[in-house]
Amino acid sequence: MTSTSSNRPGAIIPANIGALRSLTVAMTVMCYLACLAIGALVLTNRAVSSWTSGLSREVTVQVRQTKDADVEAEVAKAQEILQDFPGIAAVTVLDREAGAKLLEPWLGSRNLEDLPIPRLIRVAVNEAAPPDYEALGAALEIVKGANLDTHRRWQSELTRMARALSVLAYTVLTLIAVSSVAIVVFGTRAVLQAHRPIVDLLHL
Repeated sequence: MTSTSSNRPGAIIPANIGALRSLTVAMTVMCYLACLAIGALVLTNRAVSSWTSGLSREVTVQVRQTKDADVEAEVAKAQEILQDFPGIAAVTVLDREAGAKLLEPWLGSRNLEDLPIPRLIRVAVNEAAPPDYEALGAALEIVKGANLDTHRRWQSELTRMARALSVLAYTVLTLIAVSSVAIVVFGTRAVLQAHRPIVDLLHL
Protein backbone atom coordinates (compact mmCIF):
# COMPACT_ATOMS: atom_id res chain seq x y z
CA MET A 1 0.00 0.00 0.00
CA THR A 2 1.48 3.30 -1.03
CA SER A 3 1.60 6.25 1.36
CA THR A 4 -0.67 9.26 1.03
CA SER A 5 2.24 11.58 0.28
CA SER A 6 3.25 9.51 -2.74
CA ASN A 7 -0.21 9.98 -4.23
CA ARG A 8 -0.06 13.78 -4.02
CA PRO A 9 0.61 15.52 -7.32
CA GLY A 10 3.90 17.36 -7.58
CA ALA A 11 4.21 21.10 -7.96
CA ILE A 12 3.58 22.41 -11.44
CA ILE A 13 6.59 24.70 -11.13
CA PRO A 14 9.33 23.30 -8.85
CA ALA A 15 9.95 25.43 -5.77
CA ASN A 16 13.71 24.84 -5.75
CA ILE A 17 14.57 26.49 -9.03
CA GLY A 18 17.18 29.24 -9.02
CA ALA A 19 14.85 32.07 -10.04
CA LEU A 20 12.52 31.50 -7.09
CA ARG A 21 15.44 31.29 -4.67
CA SER A 22 16.82 34.57 -6.02
CA LEU A 23 13.37 36.15 -5.68
CA THR A 24 13.15 35.01 -2.06
CA VAL A 25 16.59 36.44 -1.26
CA ALA A 26 15.74 39.74 -2.96
CA MET A 27 12.48 40.09 -1.02
CA THR A 28 14.28 39.29 2.24
CA VAL A 29 16.79 42.05 1.56
CA MET A 30 13.99 44.49 0.70
CA CYS A 31 12.14 43.69 3.93
CA TYR A 32 15.37 44.21 5.88
CA LEU A 33 15.95 47.60 4.25
CA ALA A 34 12.35 48.60 4.92
CA CYS A 35 12.76 47.69 8.60
CA LEU A 36 15.94 49.78 8.77
CA ALA A 37 14.17 52.78 7.22
CA ILE A 38 11.21 52.48 9.60
CA GLY A 39 13.53 52.09 12.60
CA ALA A 40 15.56 55.14 11.57
CA LEU A 41 12.36 57.16 11.16
CA VAL A 42 11.05 56.18 14.60
CA LEU A 43 14.39 56.83 16.34
CA THR A 44 14.80 60.19 14.63
CA ASN A 45 11.31 61.35 15.60
CA ARG A 46 11.84 60.26 19.21
CA ALA A 47 15.24 61.95 19.45
CA VAL A 48 14.03 65.22 17.96
CA SER A 49 10.95 65.18 20.19
CA SER A 50 13.16 64.68 23.25
CA TRP A 51 15.55 67.45 22.22
CA THR A 52 12.83 69.98 21.41
CA SER A 53 10.93 69.25 24.62
CA GLY A 54 14.13 69.78 26.60
CA LEU A 55 14.79 73.08 24.85
CA SER A 56 11.23 74.27 25.39
CA ARG A 57 11.50 73.71 29.15
CA GLU A 58 14.47 76.04 29.56
CA VAL A 59 15.82 79.35 28.33
CA THR A 60 19.25 80.85 28.83
CA VAL A 61 20.29 84.35 29.80
CA GLN A 62 23.80 85.35 28.83
CA VAL A 63 25.49 88.25 30.59
CA ARG A 64 28.58 89.48 28.75
CA GLN A 65 31.36 91.42 30.37
CA THR A 66 31.35 95.13 29.54
CA LYS A 67 33.91 97.82 30.26
CA ASP A 68 31.66 100.10 32.28
CA ALA A 69 29.87 97.50 34.43
CA ASP A 70 30.60 94.87 37.05
CA VAL A 71 29.54 91.54 35.59
CA GLU A 72 28.77 90.04 39.00
CA ALA A 73 26.45 92.93 39.84
CA GLU A 74 24.73 92.61 36.48
CA VAL A 75 24.29 88.86 37.00
CA ALA A 76 22.71 89.50 40.40
CA LYS A 77 20.41 92.09 38.84
CA ALA A 78 19.36 89.66 36.11
CA GLN A 79 18.78 86.91 38.67
CA GLU A 80 16.51 89.17 40.70
CA ILE A 81 14.48 90.08 37.61
CA LEU A 82 14.11 86.45 36.59
CA GLN A 83 13.06 85.25 40.03
CA ASP A 84 10.29 87.86 40.22
CA PHE A 85 9.05 87.36 36.65
CA PRO A 86 5.82 85.34 36.22
CA GLY A 87 6.15 82.00 34.47
CA ILE A 88 9.68 81.29 35.75
CA ALA A 89 9.98 78.06 37.73
CA ALA A 90 13.67 78.10 38.72
CA VAL A 91 16.78 80.20 38.16
CA THR A 92 20.30 78.75 38.29
CA VAL A 93 23.37 80.94 37.92
CA LEU A 94 26.34 79.11 36.43
CA ASP A 95 29.75 80.18 37.65
CA ARG A 96 32.62 81.13 35.38
CA GLU A 97 34.19 77.67 35.62
CA ALA A 98 30.99 76.08 34.31
CA GLY A 99 31.00 78.45 31.34
CA ALA A 100 34.66 77.67 30.69
CA LYS A 101 33.92 73.93 30.64
CA LEU A 102 31.31 74.52 27.95
CA LEU A 103 33.99 76.16 25.78
CA GLU A 104 36.68 73.53 26.35
CA PRO A 105 35.56 71.20 23.50
CA TRP A 106 36.14 74.04 21.01
CA LEU A 107 38.89 76.16 22.58
CA GLY A 108 40.67 73.68 24.81
CA SER A 109 41.51 74.17 28.46
CA ARG A 110 44.45 76.55 27.97
CA ASN A 111 44.34 80.34 28.23
CA LEU A 112 40.63 80.41 29.09
CA GLU A 113 41.41 82.53 32.14
CA ASP A 114 42.24 85.50 29.91
CA LEU A 115 39.06 85.29 27.85
CA PRO A 116 35.99 87.39 28.71
CA ILE A 117 33.74 84.38 29.20
CA PRO A 118 30.10 85.45 29.57
CA ARG A 119 28.12 84.36 32.59
CA LEU A 120 25.21 82.04 31.95
CA ILE A 121 21.91 81.81 33.80
CA ARG A 122 19.80 78.71 33.29
CA VAL A 123 16.10 79.47 33.54
CA ALA A 124 13.47 76.74 33.91
CA VAL A 125 10.07 77.89 32.71
CA ASN A 126 6.63 76.86 33.87
CA GLU A 127 5.32 74.66 31.04
CA ALA A 128 1.71 75.11 32.17
CA ALA A 129 2.01 78.92 32.09
CA PRO A 130 5.17 79.94 30.20
CA PRO A 131 6.42 83.51 30.48
CA ASP A 132 6.01 86.25 27.92
CA TYR A 133 9.43 86.16 26.28
CA GLU A 134 9.09 89.57 24.66
CA ALA A 135 8.26 91.15 28.01
CA LEU A 136 11.08 89.20 29.65
CA GLY A 137 13.54 90.43 27.06
CA ALA A 138 12.35 93.99 27.61
CA ALA A 139 12.75 93.60 31.38
CA LEU A 140 16.33 92.39 30.93
CA GLU A 141 17.30 95.43 28.88
CA ILE A 142 18.30 97.24 32.07
CA VAL A 143 20.99 94.59 32.61
CA LYS A 144 24.13 95.59 30.75
CA GLY A 145 25.40 92.89 28.41
CA ALA A 146 22.36 90.64 28.95
CA ASN A 147 20.96 88.56 26.12
CA LEU A 148 17.94 86.23 26.29
CA ASP A 149 18.18 83.00 24.29
CA THR A 150 14.82 81.21 24.02
CA HIS A 151 16.29 78.37 21.91
CA ARG A 152 13.56 78.91 19.33
CA ARG A 153 16.09 78.99 16.52
CA TRP A 154 17.46 75.60 17.59
CA GLN A 155 13.95 74.21 17.89
CA SER A 156 13.13 75.32 14.36
CA GLU A 157 16.39 73.84 13.07
CA LEU A 158 15.70 70.51 14.77
CA THR A 159 12.13 70.48 13.49
CA ARG A 160 13.33 71.24 9.97
CA MET A 161 15.91 68.47 10.20
CA ALA A 162 13.30 66.01 11.48
CA ARG A 163 10.97 66.86 8.61
CA ALA A 164 13.77 66.41 6.07
CA LEU A 165 14.74 63.05 7.54
CA SER A 166 11.09 61.97 7.62
CA VAL A 167 10.67 62.86 3.96
CA LEU A 168 13.87 60.97 3.16
CA ALA A 169 12.71 57.90 5.11
CA TYR A 170 9.30 57.90 3.43
CA THR A 171 10.98 58.28 0.05
CA VAL A 172 13.23 55.31 0.77
CA LEU A 173 10.22 53.26 1.88
CA THR A 174 8.37 54.19 -1.31
CA LEU A 175 11.35 53.20 -3.45
CA ILE A 176 11.67 49.91 -1.57
CA ALA A 177 7.96 49.17 -2.05
CA VAL A 178 8.08 49.99 -5.78
CA SER A 179 11.27 47.97 -6.21
CA SER A 180 9.73 45.02 -4.36
CA VAL A 181 6.66 45.05 -6.59
CA ALA A 182 8.84 45.29 -9.69
CA ILE A 183 11.05 42.41 -8.50
CA VAL A 184 8.03 40.21 -7.82
CA VAL A 185 6.42 41.03 -11.17
CA PHE A 186 9.53 40.51 -13.28
CA GLY A 187 10.63 37.48 -11.24
CA THR A 188 7.24 35.83 -11.65
CA ARG A 189 7.19 36.58 -15.36
CA ALA A 190 10.70 35.15 -15.72
CA VAL A 191 9.70 31.93 -13.97
CA LEU A 192 6.55 31.58 -16.06
CA GLN A 193 8.49 32.29 -19.24
CA ALA A 194 11.05 29.64 -18.33
CA HIS A 195 8.21 27.11 -17.87
CA ARG A 196 6.10 28.31 -20.76
CA PRO A 197 5.45 24.78 -22.14
CA ILE A 198 3.86 23.77 -18.83
CA VAL A 199 1.75 26.94 -18.71
CA ASP A 200 0.62 26.46 -22.32
CA LEU A 201 -0.31 22.87 -21.54
CA LEU A 202 -2.49 23.98 -18.63
CA HIS A 203 -4.35 26.36 -20.94
CA LEU A 204 -5.32 23.55 -23.31
